[in-house]
Amino acid sequence: MCRDSRTTAQIEGAITAGARLARTIETDPMSTPQQRQLADLLHQQVNTELDELDHRRSH
Repeated sequence: MCRDSRTTAQIEGAITAGARLARTIETDPMSTPQQRQLADLLHQQVNTELDELDHRRSH
């Protein structure tokens, strides 16, 4: 079963974008609790994307 139909480059781009946005939110002293929650969700998604890359590299 194929876990993800995106290319490796697309996944790497999603990791970069998610991590940058999460970092921007976290370093913004005016960020709201909802934005901080979004940053946490972005970190979770980045971890999921990294797991997908690990899976691809191990197979």
